[in-house]
Amino acid sequence: ILMDDVDCLLVKLHALPAETSGTEPVVHPFDPELGRLLDIALRNNPQLDVPRSELAVLAARTRQAGAALDPMLSFELMDTPAPLPVRPGNIEGTGASLGIEQEFQSYGKRGLKRKIASVDEALKELDLAQMEQDLMLEVANAYYDLLRAAAKHPALEDNLELMRILAETGERRL
Repeated sequence: ILMDDVDCLLVKLHALPAETSGTEPVVHPFDPELGRLLDIALRNNPQLDVPRSELAVLAARTRQAGAALDPMLSFELMDTPAPLPVRPGNIEGTGASLGIEQEFQSYGKRGLKRKIASVDEALKELDLAQMEQDLMLEVANAYYDLLRAAAKHPALEDNLELMRILAETGERRL
């Protein structure tokens, strides 16, 4: 259990810094200001940090998925009544053992693990790309709503000026 926790921690540490999905913003060339806003939104949105980190973890797991298992070394000292150093032949019931183990999996299983991990990574990458596209759409809509409101502002001022002129004209005639 401890080794699983350490492996999980190593995978997370290996995955830093977080990777992005690589989605390039599609921006109309006549509007560089919107392009800058999209770039700022993609780089600084905290909602994308978690999926990017998860993608980085999955990428690290994919790289490790098809690797051979680590060898194991074990040492065991049993029934030692006397302090060390003890010669194993002198005292009855004293024993020591040293072991090295290596598990081997067929390449088909390792390849299948790698394929499953790469599919998981691809799904997370598509999910992140969708989140980035949704964010870009939201920013673009807000940008054009702001432009629409800014374009209406001078027209409203002109309408107010026209209403003042009409009111003054009406007062003179009255």
